[in-house]
Amino acid sequence: MRSVFLLLFFCLYLLFVSVSCGSFKEFVYPNFTASNLRFIDSSKGAFLLSSNSIFKAGLFSPGDDSSSDFYFSVIHVDSDSTIWSSNRNSPVSRAGKMNLSPQGISVIEDGVNQTPVWSTPVLASPVHSLRLTDSGNLLLLDRLNASLWESFRFPTDTIVLGQRLPVGMFLSGSVSRYNLSQGDYKFVVVETGGFMKWRGQNYWKLRMHTQANVDSNFPVEFLTVTTSGLALMGRNGTTAVIRVPLPPSSDFRVAKMDPSGKFIVSRFSGKDMVTEISGPMDPCQVPLVCGKLRVCYLDNDSENESCSCVDGMRLDAGKNTCVPVNQSLSLPVTCEGSNVSYFELGHGLSYFSTRFTDPVEHDIELSTIRLGLSL
Repeated sequence: MRSVFLLLFFCLYLLFVSVSCGSFKEFVYPNFTASNLRFIDSSKGAFLLSSNSIFKAGLFSPGDDSSSDFYFSVIHVDSDSTIWSSNRNSPVSRAGKMNLSPQGISVIEDGVNQTPVWSTPVLASPVHSLRLTDSGNLLLLDRLNASLWESFRFPTDTIVLGQRLPVGMFLSGSVSRYNLSQGDYKFVVVETGGFMKWRGQNYWKLRMHTQANVDSNFPVEFLTVTTSGLALMGRNGTTAVIRVPLPPSSDFRVAKMDPSGKFIVSRFSGKDMVTEISGPMDPCQVPLVCGKLRVCYLDNDSENESCSCVDGMRLDAGKNTCVPVNQSLSLPVTCEGSNVSYFELGHGLSYFSTRFTDPVEHDIELSTIRLGLSL
């Protein structure tokens, strides 16, 4: 009878462990499966903590408890800041799973099919372990503890202290705080500096910041966040090309392409993330900050933007856009209409990207421009 009781107790214990588990420290090993549901009671979805519990990894939702979108992410514990996400364009439900196998990591939607919504690439050798470091880097290691893959080499919208963003790579801002899908704003590192782009058009560069120092003319190799600021480095990482100095601090510090279209460097101080660098400084330099067909004006007193329609147009509140006051005019659905008229915006207005583009011609008559647009 006692053996039956012990067997029943052991089976119930196994059932409990399989339903709710505590987080692992620093390492997990194949074959391993995690879901938000499996770790929700003991660790709020985190299955892996770094050695000193500075960062956590798991399937998390950036929204409230009613959110249905979950992402395999790495989060700074104290600030609750997401520093990396894998399946940002393909979220899964709360029942979605992260599988660790000798072939790598895959994220799947449970009960739909076994086709991953995200996975690591083909690796050079079998995976021996998955490690989360106290710097926030997630690594796949072989039996000799050599790195096969790491999250620091595939940043999303954020880099942290000590991480490098090489030439040719970019940070892509999310659609919103709660929708981690890639948006239209990007921070791109090129040999001539760091540029912010909206749908391929430049609208700001790091050297435009009022605190930026140009220290050398070497080609840029990477962007990095340091204990003393933000730097574009060259000459094999030994020389700063462009620096934005900050007071020295060992606090958690990140550089992020924000959903708002701003590039923000902030650090965790006390209980809050404190903004240290933000660009563009002029909010009217951010494309689409006022939506379509609205004009942005900077209030010099408050340094905040205000949005309005130009003379001859009014706000259509239902569509949240500007339309002609003259109701006989309408905005074309396409550019293929035969009856086209032109609306002059007046003086003192500019387009955000013109400062980065040299004009092909100067002093062209308005009638000539209209003729060219009609062809």
